[in-house]
Amino acid sequence: MAEEFKKKKDEIYKLVMEFEMKMKNNIDMYYDSESYEKITKWYIENHKFKVGLKAVDFALSQHQFSSDLLIHRANILIALQKFSEALISLERAHSLNPTDENIFIMIGQVKIILAEYKGAISILNKALIYSENKDEINYQIGLAYQAQKDFKSASKYFKKAIEMKLPLVCSNPDILGISGENIHPSTGDLAVKYKKMGGQAFIIGKPNIEIFHYVQGLSNSNKSKTLMIGDSLFNDIAGANSFGIDSLLITSGIHKEEFMQNIPTNDIIDNIKSDFQITGKPDYIMDRLQ
Repeated sequence: MAEEFKKKKDEIYKLVMEFEMKMKNNIDMYYDSESYEKITKWYIENHKFKVGLKAVDFALSQHQFSSDLLIHRANILIALQKFSEALISLERAHSLNPTDENIFIMIGQVKIILAEYKGAISILNKALIYSENKDEINYQIGLAYQAQKDFKSASKYFKKAIEMKLPLVCSNPDILGISGENIHPSTGDLAVKYKKMGGQAFIIGKPNIEIFHYVQGLSNSNKSKTLMIGDSLFNDIAGANSFGIDSLLITSGIHKEEFMQNIPTNDIIDNIKSDFQITGKPDYIMDRLQ
């Protein structure tokens, strides 16, 4: 089985290299939509989003009615934080495949990010008509209500998810998040509430050091040459401290209000506390990346 997996992986890599060679040399080419899906998925999995966007746009020039390619395009745009463009691709995919529950969910998730909460709730409620996985849909509706601070309605849908024994997997335990200039409750806050309501919550990602071990394993870099950059003293900086690497704190992020105080920086850091998380100590500090 391992040999077969490696063979398929090598075949996809060869396909990607062939595609890149033809693009670079401006050679006419045509692949079926399934081959383009393999190519764009490879770019996504290897975090080559800008190149992946060019590839999927080229693919769509030949297969404009492929909902799967449109979904790949949306995933790439989401990774690039181009959420409005991602929504356009998803809505087009939805028009081609109007009963696909995964498209419903993705549209709902993007609308939540764009603060289009009513639209998110509306599309997710429509998804309940077609979906057999109603626990996931109820959970997403709860997220939408949570995001617009309608905690009573959020609790109603979270309870439905809990009754269906849907676990919550939180890959970012930040209690606070930032979108543009706005600081708001983040997924860590949701995980705490979900657990208090009796739900099962699994916390992965920073500040747990497993994710740092994983990333270091991918890069093969020495710890002494690794720098963690982030805006959270609780996740980014505390995680770096635990893993034993240097860290750079960006002060214009979730702690920006505290750093507006006219007192020494070290005193500000010492005063930033959380009931649920450890406050890290950064090696370097910047207002924002330049």
